[in-house]
Amino acid sequence: MATHFTTSFSTMTFAMMWGFPYLTVGQALTGPQASAMMTLFAITSLVVGPMLGILTGRHPYRRSNMAIGVVAVTMIPWIVILALPSAAPLWLVAILMICIAVGGPGSAIGFDFARTFMPSHRLGTATGVINTGGFTGALLAILCIGVVLDLFGGYSFEAFRWAMAAQLPIALLGLLAIRHTRNQVRARLTAEEGIEVEPLVVVIARRYRTWRDGRP
Repeated sequence: MATHFTTSFSTMTFAMMWGFPYLTVGQALTGPQASAMMTLFAITSLVVGPMLGILTGRHPYRRSNMAIGVVAVTMIPWIVILALPSAAPLWLVAILMICIAVGGPGSAIGFDFARTFMPSHRLGTATGVINTGGFTGALLAILCIGVVLDLFGGYSFEAFRWAMAAQLPIALLGLLAIRHTRNQVRARLTAEEGIEVEPLVVVIARRYRTWRDGRP
């Protein structure tokens, strides 16, 4: 649920409510330009979905790292664009569209956790609970953005700049939840199955040393 909440809330918020108004007012795009960006958004989701599916299948003990990576890919472009004093160049908006779209297929990692850890007769309930995560986050973000826009008195570049920044604390909350639940799951794996998952940086460093030294 924490994974689904954090990876997908920004994607759903953009697609379901605030995306087109933000592009046309917050970034001063024309209607056709904004429509093209939304099309890029949809195409990216179609391309990224199978790629993430392959990665989660090959590296099941790194799924939480993938989820955190998806959140980083989603939020870093927001931070860059929101820090600009004026509308972003079109190429940067396109990068934002691509990065936000990753959150949709990225949220499926949450369902894969349920497939792994839940007994089969509870998968339906587990899937339903997980699915509430992203929609709860999206509704929260939609509400917060709308409240900030109301405080500014309507649509404008500055209003959207601050309104979209309301997503950042929600993402931080979700990351803390992912970290907390990941620690719980890894502790259970160690206690019940004797599986100890090393930190990703340790694994990468060891593989780099192996490659550097020329060992198989």
